Amino acid sequence: AIARAKALLSLKGAGAEIKHVHRAGVLSTALWGTSVAGLPPTRQHRLRVATAKALANLPAGSSVGLRLSLLDKDQRWDPAALNAHRVIQRWGLAIGNSVVSIEVLQAVWLDTAKARCFETSGGEASAGEADWNRIANPVQAYVATIAQLGWQVLSATEVADHKGNKWSY
Repeated sequence: AIARAKALLSLKGAGAEIKHVHRAGVLSTALWGTSVAGLPPTRQHRLRVATAKALANLPAGSSVGLRLSLLDKDQRWDPAALNAHRVIQRWGLAIGNSVVSIEVLQAVWLDTAKARCFETSGGEASAGEADWNRIANPVQAYVATIAQLGWQVLSATEVADHKGNKWSY
């Protein structure tokens, strides 16, 4: 997907507006399956850089997050926002459609909270620093994605945002 984004940039140099092609093709392809598998920070950063370049020029050394926030106020283009939305939406649909009982989701969430992929070198749990190479299931990807937002999963049906507000599914 990143290689396709680079090819699109050559069209931009010729005067073409590529942002819609980037969103419909490159970004959609790159985010396929991430609502289940998660999106590691390095891959997310590369996609954000490609998106910022597709929207406008990205001067060397500029902040990708700041650039995207200025160009994309409603976050329709930011891969980080799109991915987080998809992950949270899928989790909510699993709960809302009773695909799996709340009790089973809670048990899986408790196992995930104890998973070694969320341990730092000191041994304490920290989903914000998850080892994405060891994330093996959608629940772990959900918890890690929520942590990337600075939020905390309190239970299978409740999260707390970065301001401490609690949200229930």
